[in-house]
Amino acid sequence: MADYELALVTSDDLPEKDKKELLSTVEKKVALGEGKVGNIEEWPRKSLAYPINKKTTANFTFVEFSGDASVPAAIRRELNLSENILRSLLIKKEAVKAKAKDRRARIKKAKEDLN
Repeated sequence: MADYELALVTSDDLPEKDKKELLSTVEKKVALGEGKVGNIEEWPRKSLAYPINKKTTANFTFVEFSGDASVPAAIRRELNLSENILRSLLIKKEAVKAKAKDRRARIKKAKEDLN
């Protein structure tokens, strides 16, 4: 099982009921993949840097979960069908950690080369 993080950008006029339904769908997909949902962080309305579907403000939700390799594909499929999602991003946390570790190693090597 791997760790993942899902970032969702939803319309700010989305009713709370629909938002809860969307999150419960994500939780069900994770549970089907024998995974566990960790932290769910919801940010209030924020201004967007540029309009998305003629919207200038949106709500952000971040979901951390773990599961097998089939879970991200199932979640992406479900999110693509939803009209309430303006944007989404699903990443594997280990990949981010590996890139950061590689970047630190390159910086360390560059510093050593300068000395």
